[in-house]
Amino acid sequence: MIKWTLGPVTVYGYGLGLAVSAALGLMLMRKETGGKSAALALFCIPLSLLGARLVYCLIRLPWMLEQGVVFFFDLPRGGLSVHGCVLGLALAGWIIGKKEKTGAGTVWDQMAEGCALFLALARLCAGLSGQGYGLPVRDWFSVDYPSDMSLIRLRDVSFLERFPFAVTDYYGDWLFSVFLLEGLMLLLMTVYLHRHRGEKNRWIRFLAVWLPLQAFGESMRQDAILRFGFVKTGELFCAVGLLLILLVLCIRQGRGRTILSVMGLLGCFGLFMAMEFALEGKIRFLRWMTMDLCYLVIALSCAGMMILVTRHVPGERRSLK
Repeated sequence: MIKWTLGPVTVYGYGLGLAVSAALGLMLMRKETGGKSAALALFCIPLSLLGARLVYCLIRLPWMLEQGVVFFFDLPRGGLSVHGCVLGLALAGWIIGKKEKTGAGTVWDQMAEGCALFLALARLCAGLSGQGYGLPVRDWFSVDYPSDMSLIRLRDVSFLERFPFAVTDYYGDWLFSVFLLEGLMLLLMTVYLHRHRGEKNRWIRFLAVWLPLQAFGESMRQDAILRFGFVKTGELFCAVGLLLILLVLCIRQGRGRTILSVMGLLGCFGLFMAMEFALEGKIRFLRWMTMDLCYLVIALSCAGMMILVTRHVPGERRSLK
């Protein structure tokens, strides 16, 4: 973890990066909301931090209780949950909507672009904390390692052993920079939301894209990942969140094909989980699949989940100011 000592004060690179990311995200939200800077700062910052820490501690509740309740307030220890952060931001938007009497949906749509920018920059900063890394490059492509890792075998992998493809860990091994891939995808989502300024349901579009992206990123990461039992939290939140969004959209619009859409979503998620088990060698008849082939199927299943949900999102335009 990158840090600097300034006399009695220790400044952590990741914490500083998060602060800058939050400031830029709030600036963009302020521009979108027409200047509600006081309300945004008052509610978004504490509620997002509280939600991130609360969800993290609930997921690791037995371990947290062993550390003592005071552990909850010791932010440098443990970690934060990105899903809890988004839930906190959603709660802040709901409160601001009630306070300003503009409706939560309008405020959420105004916050979507700023939230995407904040999460993108926060993921890029994850490298400063030693998180967000994938497998070693040589494990995938080198001819000196087992051939069940990749369909492509290279005698010289030095081209990939450099930034931005990979970064070095404490031991000097080159690991794929998954955090950079996640950050770049979220930056593209920020550009997309910016190009669709004035549309309704931007918040729903943001969630429908971000949840599968987060699940895909957590599938590739090999560092410390939060889990509910044997399921990664990113995968669980993806399934539950997309299912709830799809049901709400179909009920509101009176869609006659709700069951088909839900079955398609569950099918894509089931395929996603099957590939997760195949990566661990737990499905015997899928052991012939190489790791990169499994990740390709995972990426396609995530794209399928995005499409199944976003196709139900209406794109009506309105003034968000």
